[in-house]
Amino acid sequence: MSNIDECEEQVKNNPQDAKAHVSLGEALFYDGKIDEAMESYRSALRLDSQNARAHFGLGKVFDIKKRYEQMIDSFREAIFLAPDWPEAHYNLGLALLVVGEYDESVVCLKGAIQARPEYAEAHKALSVAYSMSGQSEKGKLHSQEAARLNPDFPS
Repeated sequence: MSNIDECEEQVKNNPQDAKAHVSLGEALFYDGKIDEAMESYRSALRLDSQNARAHFGLGKVFDIKKRYEQMIDSFREAIFLAPDWPEAHYNLGLALLVVGEYDESVVCLKGAIQARPEYAEAHKALSVAYSMSGQSEKGKLHSQEAARLNPDFPS
């Protein structure tokens, strides 16, 4: 039985359980079934509009679909509901980089690092955001920190 099958069984046995719908959405997303994942996340939100993981999952779906405004809104909602979630801050920071909102991206990526100081990927993304916003010296510092935390990242 695959992970998707197990998650579908959970949803079938507990149709009012938003967490089961989120788990199914995550399994579908990672299997490349984006439209089905979106529907699972939306089902979860119909049951529990305050589910941060469902909003986050929708943000990732909207990223794949290049629906950037909706992606940003979804990640913002995830952060509102789970303010200490570093991955939500990181993903919002990346989303804002994509649309050219560099200063706001810096704020979000700093939030990811505040929540998890050893988050190498967030340091690397912050170095890019700082560089894009004309603050290359700060960018270099975070690039070096990313390389220190993860030797796969060149400084």
